[in-house]
Amino acid sequence: KRDAPAMRADVAVLSAEIDLRRGSKALALKTLEAALAHSPYHQGALLMRLKLTDAPSLKLRMETMIALLRHNPRGWWVLRSLAAEAAKAGLYKPATEFYGHAWNIHTPRASLEIAPPEFVNDYISTMLDAGNAVGVGNRFAVSLSRNSNNSAFMSLLLEAFHAIGDNPRHQSTRRRLYQIYHTRLSTAGAMSKEKPKSDLARVARINALIEMSWFCLLADGKGLESLKYSR
Repeated sequence: KRDAPAMRADVAVLSAEIDLRRGSKALALKTLEAALAHSPYHQGALLMRLKLTDAPSLKLRMETMIALLRHNPRGWWVLRSLAAEAAKAGLYKPATEFYGHAWNIHTPRASLEIAPPEFVNDYISTMLDAGNAVGVGNRFAVSLSRNSNNSAFMSLLLEAFHAIGDNPRHQSTRRRLYQIYHTRLSTAGAMSKEKPKSDLARVARINALIEMSWFCLLADGKGLESLKYSR
């Protein structure tokens, strides 16, 4: 059952939506502040205020995520958002802890092998930024076979294996990445031949060339090969 302050905040949020439809964002933001005065952790008011604020500061973004977490301590998406904000601020160590806690709440005691790919990629990227390549190798290498077509995941693991000097896994991951990018490039090339005037085919080929150029230059160390694809 919702208490009186929460219900008053509900009404204020509805009023803010009306203000917004009438074209008054400033009045809507003022109304949302009134809603939060009634109920400081009101999810709808917090999210709407953040959305309507032009270029919200890091302080406001972090305060919003923390307030949302107080409203719902088991909200995994809130912890994920908080982790992302912490990572943007360069707070990589607490960000990785937030990611880990988010997953434990989402699916307790479950392996990260079944986690959404976007979540895993963000988690790994933050761990690498925190200088924890060893942790990435230990925790995520078991997911290589399941994510063998996820080029973002494979690229992050390639970086981790290079950092920790695990040459066998680095080489096998590099070969798999080459297969992925080469297949995309071949498919995009065939599409361009079949539909030379198609914007979709042109964009697909450009993206495939960019990916292959990146791979040759950064992952494979072949500058001249990269130049060939980038032309």
